Amino acid sequence: MSDSERLVTSALADAARRDVSAKLLFGERSQIDQISRNPETTLNNRQSVTRSAREYGYFIGPWYRINMYVLRDAVRADVSGLGICFGPFWIVVPVPVRLLRSIHRRFRPLVAGLRPISASAREPISMYIHKGRRSLADLLLRMRPTANELAIRIAGTTSFVEADLQYVFEAMIQNSASSHHAVSRRIVHVCGSLQPGGAERQLVYTLRGLAQLNIESVQLLCHFLNRSGERDFYKSAIDAAGINVREIRRWSGRHDFNGMPTPLRSIIRALPPGLAADIYNLYLEFIELRPEIVHAWLDWDNVRAGLAAVLAGVPKVILSGRNLSPKHFELYQPYMDPAYRALAKVSNITLINNSRAGADDYADWIGVPRDMIGVVYNAVDFGSRSRLIGNAARTLRSSLGVSPAAFLVGGVFRLCEEKRPLLWIETAQVVAGRVPESQFIIFGTGPMLRQVEQKIDQVGLSDRVILAGVTSDILPVMSIMDALLLTSFGEGLPNVLLEAQWVGTPVVATAVGGVKEAIEDGATGWALESVSPQYLADRLIWLHAHPEARADVLRRAPLFVREKFGLERMIGDVAEIYGLAADPMKLTARNSSGQP
Repeated sequence: MSDSERLVTSALADAARRDVSAKLLFGERSQIDQISRNPETTLNNRQSVTRSAREYGYFIGPWYRINMYVLRDAVRADVSGLGICFGPFWIVVPVPVRLLRSIHRRFRPLVAGLRPISASAREPISMYIHKGRRSLADLLLRMRPTANELAIRIAGTTSFVEADLQYVFEAMIQNSASSHHAVSRRIVHVCGSLQPGGAERQLVYTLRGLAQLNIESVQLLCHFLNRSGERDFYKSAIDAAGINVREIRRWSGRHDFNGMPTPLRSIIRALPPGLAADIYNLYLEFIELRPEIVHAWLDWDNVRAGLAAVLAGVPKVILSGRNLSPKHFELYQPYMDPAYRALAKVSNITLINNSRAGADDYADWIGVPRDMIGVVYNAVDFGSRSRLIGNAARTLRSSLGVSPAAFLVGGVFRLCEEKRPLLWIETAQVVAGRVPESQFIIFGTGPMLRQVEQKIDQVGLSDRVILAGVTSDILPVMSIMDALLLTSFGEGLPNVLLEAQWVGTPVVATAVGGVKEAIEDGATGWALESVSPQYLADRLIWLHAHPEARADVLRRAPLFVREKFGLERMIGDVAEIYGLAADPMKLTARNSSGQP
């Protein structure tokens, strides 16, 4: 199923939930043609899909491609709301038809005047796209208050609308420090917190590995620590490795930039106060710490630490993406696009990702060549630990309420839209109908917990599905599963797939992001293009019927994951990016307890 087809399906479901008629609005003709080739759907940009007194127009495309022409189509379709998709969610913005028709008449001469300019390429077309987005945001801000959320997502707060952010970021970079008295081989990492998560676990592995290299020091700065039980989840592991970790000091308030060099002071004030203060505080940290290398993790800190490090003149800056680009997710912020584009032009910045699929998605989003973003695959390291067998496995199954003879399908994921837990339950329903001895277990929690519980009751699986909550030790629970099912709509390189393979558990997953890169497809796991519950269930049912295939996975998967995703390989890749030499003998002497 193509992205456009998925959006159509999602739009129709949202319209049904809101009890409105849906008119599909397309940004490109190719999308209409692509969907029309599907014999089950013959849709065009004027077809009303459901019957209701109210009609909403649903834009079938990424939100950042919305422009005045889409608004024009919404006006012509005479809809009362415009549905725009952000990741798994649809936001409906009111469409005041009379106001927009008036504005369109006023904008038409301006648009006509811009065409010859863009055609002659006097300035990059991207500038007009950016200005169009700001005009759209400005327009939405003049609508009813309910439109403000979308306006902020498109162009930030009202101060964003008044300034071209990419120009602001580029001006900051051009005025950055010309010299920086860096301490050779001193490394500083920056991450939001140490909460339980895949990126944070990889950060721990990286810090422990770097501590064994011939470096001056390595330390970690976090925005939040010790403020809740989750935010310092991995702190004890870092402390045990002897690595200094602390919160970023709040040197300045939201408007106090007196310590900033004069050429930068007025520029940084053009940013939202919170973002500006974060950049400034990190700038002061780097000036004091004098690192040779700054390595930032995840989009929030890639922007903040990346800009701060460039401003401070840090010689080497690494920005690490850990998933697909943020445009797919609710965490997206409107300053990320221009910030990444500005940073990508800096010669001493290196962009990396943990999967080729993720790297390509970032490159396309930023607008840089795909080979500009390198790949450093995740590591998984549980030392000498392996699959539970015999009495240990039976005891754990019993303690969780799983029958010793059950064919157990498991899941380890956060209960949120991104992971599609309702699709997981629908797949379990199909398996349960054809494999009487099957049981199902999910480890994780999240905002959709209540919906998942209701779905389980609705499909009659209350006695077959176990919601086991969160576990701090993943290997034993992976060991008692006969197969692991992952139904996400977006992934980078999922750690859970590596962990399952470590103990020889077969993997069945939707083929999104870097999933195919995380498995030996068709041998240790199966990445499926379809999101049909029936299709996903068929592979699980096949695994049940072929115990010899599961036995082959038990033999091959641990070898595969240790070779492709070993810690030594990952630290060696990072050291090469840093320009350091990794010592394999030291890396081999790591802690063999298997705890992160």
